[in-house]
Amino acid sequence: MLLEWCWGRSGGALRQFPTHVHRRPVVVMVGGQAVPSALRRRRLSEQDLLNRLRINGVLDLRKLELVILENRGSLTIVRQCFTIDASLLADVEGREAIPEHLLAG
Repeated sequence: MLLEWCWGRSGGALRQFPTHVHRRPVVVMVGGQAVPSALRRRRLSEQDLLNRLRINGVLDLRKLELVILENRGSLTIVRQCFTIDASLLADVEGREAIPEHLLAG
């Protein structure tokens, strides 16, 4: 019973801390080519990225313009013939590598 009480008390204190470390979104692929330095910083292998792309319905890497790894692990994928509003990239790490033709607004 004492153990249950201690566990309950500590659980409340632990909930005050964030459940994840805040990381900025990062550009991990431009023009169908992976950005190795960004993958290393996020401890993600190129094969892991390819697996995630496949799961997200990507069938041809040549049709990708931009892939951003979001801070919670999801991917933002910009395919050929599409653009992304520049204001949406304000906090994205590596945004300087994004070609101008992909930016709208």
